[in-house]
Amino acid sequence: MKHMLFKSYIKKAFVKMLYFLFPLAFTFSLLPIHASLILCDSLLSSSKVGHPHITNFQHWKKIRSEQGKCCAMFPDEPEQIQQSVPISGENASLQYHVYVTNTQKVIFMLLIVQYPHVISEVNSSKNLEHFLSMLAAQNSGAKVVSADLVNVQGHEGLDFVIQSGMTLFHGRVTQANNALYLIGVECEHDHYQEDNYRYFIDSFELE
Repeated sequence: MKHMLFKSYIKKAFVKMLYFLFPLAFTFSLLPIHASLILCDSLLSSSKVGHPHITNFQHWKKIRSEQGKCCAMFPDEPEQIQQSVPISGENASLQYHVYVTNTQKVIFMLLIVQYPHVISEVNSSKNLEHFLSMLAAQNSGAKVVSADLVNVQGHEGLDFVIQSGMTLFHGRVTQANNALYLIGVECEHDHYQEDNYRYFIDSFELE
């Protein structure tokens, strides 16, 4: 099964997201980011398949990102991608981290983008809504089914659902301090389980 939404969003929207949030880093981070996203494709195609109907949450694994200063529960040990991209004109680097597992035709993923400076949260809701529109625009057949502002430990977040054909992407995006966090689940409609998604999303914690 090919997860077209996940691959499309990561490959096409990720670089645009960097340009939107971190314009100084865009030109000089473009090539190395695309190189690492090829690795992301490899991880997705080889990721492990777990047991169907994941309902025994006691077997889920708590994964902590020391660099991203957050944690979340995954149904399996996720594959990890990390990259540091120097920013031209600054003595600093852009950091990003991806945690992803493919369990019984369901992709669970956490994406963290870190900038060396604090991101202003003055217009965070507009930024998040723009980011969501940008994600949906990457696939001509995709549409935003729902979008709701939420509170994520004192920071504004956006819960959303994007649909393309029979494929759904349920996710939450938030920005805090110097990072943007995207956590979500992608699968075909028949494989979606609300309990698993809710447990995954609600397990996300900023430290």
